[in-house]
Amino acid sequence: MSPAFVVLAALPEETEALMRRIQSRHLSTTPPIFDNCYELDLGEAHEHARRHGILVQLAGTGRVSAAVATVHAIHTWDPRVVLVAGTAGGFRDRDVSLGDLLVATSILDYETQRVDGGNTVRWAVFQPDAGLLDLARSVAVPLILGRRPQVHFGPVLSGDKIVASKAAVDALLKLRPDALAVEMEGGGVALAAAMSSVPFLMIRGVVDYADEKKRQDAEQWSKPVCETVALFVRALLESWADHRALGDAQ
Repeated sequence: MSPAFVVLAALPEETEALMRRIQSRHLSTTPPIFDNCYELDLGEAHEHARRHGILVQLAGTGRVSAAVATVHAIHTWDPRVVLVAGTAGGFRDRDVSLGDLLVATSILDYETQRVDGGNTVRWAVFQPDAGLLDLARSVAVPLILGRRPQVHFGPVLSGDKIVASKAAVDALLKLRPDALAVEMEGGGVALAAAMSSVPFLMIRGVVDYADEKKRQDAEQWSKPVCETVALFVRALLESWADHRALGDAQ
């Protein structure tokens, strides 16, 4: 059965959590452009084509790797939707807490800049699919470690740099005070999906504050956050698979 959706993850721990929460098996032939690929099956409760998909473990981090992988995934499987799932550095000044979930209402690619003594960002802004966003707003948030994390809907920054500095976060927030977090693959996935007219959505979990304590916070929060993201993605895909209002084109 042809896969209806593709989920992309950059880190092994993100992929492993998704595999624990969604029935999966290793794809018999993984294209060399990917690190690993898995068939996903949401189960037989309401069997139809939308309940089958592909999980892609990216071969590397960053926008370029993500864009190339997304183009190849779309060309190979022709999915109806593409999801990006994983972790991000949240912004404490935006009242985002460790362990919270983020659903990007826009992806703000800040990487293209004019360097002329004072950097000028040439923003690339990508809007996710409105229908997927609406479904995400209706998803029940999973309980993890006795806590029900808050889900934030808002803009997320995307670039190729690992941000691990409060000063760098402050500089980014001066440019986009509405941004909730920063990550590294969304801009590439969004560009490739938009150019192919494939609906996309990004779900991230906050594992650190993108500051000097990034490594320590991530070590503590990575596993529970990846589990939370995986549960949320599963619930979202279940809702999408059984949803008729979006139409068969999505």
